[in-house]
Amino acid sequence: MPAKTATHGPSEPRALYYYDLGSAEVDVSGYPPNQKDNYRLFLVVCGACHTTARPLNSPYAQPGEWRRFVSRMHAKMEARGVPLGQDHARRIIEFLVYDAKIRKIEGRSPFEAQRGTLKERFEKER
Repeated sequence: MPAKTATHGPSEPRALYYYDLGSAEVDVSGYPPNQKDNYRLFLVVCGACHTTARPLNSPYAQPGEWRRFVSRMHAKMEARGVPLGQDHARRIIEFLVYDAKIRKIEGRSPFEAQRGTLKERFEKER
């Protein structure tokens, strides 16, 4: 699946964070089957309220950070009348932790370089 970069033009909301400007998809072709399934769930659930670029390019990498982040999103979704089941929340967290391990921890140098580029772009667009 080719990377889809989040765009923020006249018809779309302005990026709130530098990581909103990054790719809204990742290549999961080498991920285990359960993580590919979790990724598809992540795209549908998380993409319903905000660009998936936000969590994919965020600095969050540790399991506790992802649990807090998904818990906050769970509360926001419930407040809007859209419940997020515990199983779905668990699977989304599993994907985010696995993906962070692969791309943000083990692939730290390229990920950090990308973050720097996104930060520069964000500052120019402000």
